[in-house]
Amino acid sequence: MEPIEDYGLADCSGDKRALCLGVYTIYRLSFSLVALHIILLVGSLATGAFSDAINSGCWLLKFLVLAALFVVTLFIPNEFFDGYM
Repeated sequence: MEPIEDYGLADCSGDKRALCLGVYTIYRLSFSLVALHIILLVGSLATGAFSDAINSGCWLLKFLVLAALFVVTLFIPNEFFDGYM
């Protein structure tokens, strides 16, 4: 059987722990960005001043929501991200 790294999955045992943490960190960040863009998409479906303000501004709010989403993903087990990738 071929090594599991060939399929993008990291073996989290022994000396490969650092590789595992790095790979799953990227998956968590990617998932956070996808979730943020879905939230922005749903927010932009409505028309009006609110959606215009969200789309063209509110950068601090967007950054804070992204940071919060990333922190939330730290509590999601790695098995979820095996399916996500």
